[in-house]
Amino acid sequence: MDPDKISRLNPQNTISLTHIDLATSARLTDIALGISVSQIMNIGIEQLSNHTVGGNTAFDFQVSTFIDAKPTSANLHCYIIAENYLNTVNATTNQSGVGTLALQVPSGNVDDALLIVFARAPFDERITSFTVYKFANSMQQTTPSNTSLSLSPLDSTLFYNASDGVSVEKVYALTYSYLQTPTPGSSQCTVPASVDHSPSVLVACASDGSGYFEEWTAYPQVPLTAGSGFANSERNVFTYTVTVDGVLYKLQISLGAINR
Repeated sequence: MDPDKISRLNPQNTISLTHIDLATSARLTDIALGISVSQIMNIGIEQLSNHTVGGNTAFDFQVSTFIDAKPTSANLHCYIIAENYLNTVNATTNQSGVGTLALQVPSGNVDDALLIVFARAPFDERITSFTVYKFANSMQQTTPSNTSLSLSPLDSTLFYNASDGVSVEKVYALTYSYLQTPTPGSSQCTVPASVDHSPSVLVACASDGSGYFEEWTAYPQVPLTAGSGFANSERNVFTYTVTVDGVLYKLQISLGAINR
């Protein structure tokens, strides 16, 4: 499947297809359509502890990996990004799908920091997933909470809407194996091509004059749910495994009656 067609299904993309556009494109008139795309492997992050070490704050995390609710082992490659700070750390999860992750962040940058965790199944590199942990509110994010930049990847370009006084200073394009730093323009930047079998996580580092902040999005923009919600109506669900740029995803297509 095409990553741009998938991204245009995500409501967070500024030029996403509307419900009507989706039905028209699918050439459906009397059938309700719903589409869901998700990662094959799910990742859970739980912070276990933190303490100060000199000018840094040390964190210990427990990372869980599972497929279809069943624990699975995985290799982990993680990035820590904050203002003028970048580091990486590797780890693994065992056959029970559990591993530990130890890292440090400069104490003055904790509130701005993101932890991006990529997990890859050792038996098939096409099963590579990601998740993001935001230190400011100690929460894992499966979807971005963009508020200022409206990050929208499409056609190998990351578009953003920087409001008055906001400037994007750095952009990171992250995959399991590679880190690239495209040059940001005033409203967009080119997303470098990657040969990695991995989703990309795009992180924009920006300043609003009073502080520094980061926002992120995925390319393709998965997970997503589009189309009909099938409220109070029956539906038939068809599940497929699909490939997007060498990565396996779960596609669910729902068909049902239109409520009139």
